[in-house]
Amino acid sequence: MPYTDEVLARVCRHVDEVQTALGRQILVENPSTYLNYAESLMPEPAFLEAMAKQTGCGLLLDVNNIYVSCFNSGKNAEDYLEQFPHHYIGEIHLAGYAEDITSEGTLLIDNHGGPVQPPVWDLFHRLIEKTGHHPTLIEWDANIPDWDTLYAEVVKARQVMADAFQASGLEKAG
Repeated sequence: MPYTDEVLARVCRHVDEVQTALGRQILVENPSTYLNYAESLMPEPAFLEAMAKQTGCGLLLDVNNIYVSCFNSGKNAEDYLEQFPHHYIGEIHLAGYAEDITSEGTLLIDNHGGPVQPPVWDLFHRLIEKTGHHPTLIEWDANIPDWDTLYAEVVKARQVMADAFQASGLEKAG
């Protein structure tokens, strides 16, 4: 969807409807994107911040989605992470992606079908270093491996968080 004032108003109405029906705050996730709309009037982080500010919802920051979207659009994932409204983060997601390589180039697909890739771990480290602890979930929904492989991803996430805390001087929370 293009990031315009009209779309923002529509999304905010729907978020308000859901939160009212549930009687509680929801978290809205940053999406994986595969193209840019010429009609967009604001960058995605600004759109998400305006939505959260207007509705009182929180944000679910999917680090893999940042990497996939920025790679696919030729944007800088670290710049996106810097612009993201960190104070609205309620949860973080990590996942794997697939590469679709054609004669026209490479497209990354958010498929939750493999381990978290090194560039996503690097972004996660920078995020934790900057913002501190947030509940974090590793999504692996397809091609599910054995328990030891899954648990190794949890161990890796804990190590990345510990390294980020040490690098930033933050104390580990929760």
